[in-house]
Amino acid sequence: MGALDVRPGQRVLELGCGTGQVTAELLAGGADVVAVDALPAMLDGARRRAPGATYVHGDVLLAELGGGYHRVVLSFLLHNFDQNSRVRLLRRAAAALAGGGRVGILD
Repeated sequence: MGALDVRPGQRVLELGCGTGQVTAELLAGGADVVAVDALPAMLDGARRRAPGATYVHGDVLLAELGGGYHRVVLSFLLHNFDQNSRVRLLRRAAAALAGGGRVGILD
């Protein structure tokens, strides 16, 4: 997480938030987090673990992600996709960044 250099007040998009473990770490560092996951049960767990984030139920390849994020984090997600979908997902992540933003991959 340190390599992402997330600073207080930065906007972070987390794709594949799962149970909210990474979400909680991002919030603890002062980030403003939007977390996306396709599984309602995972989102329920994430909401309990990290109540300060904004949660979006949706497919990371199809959901409206918005833009202007300082960081986009893919949390243990890429291994779930084939090569073509990985490329699509990484392009979507990059498109959601503000100028100078970074994509972080935890996998």
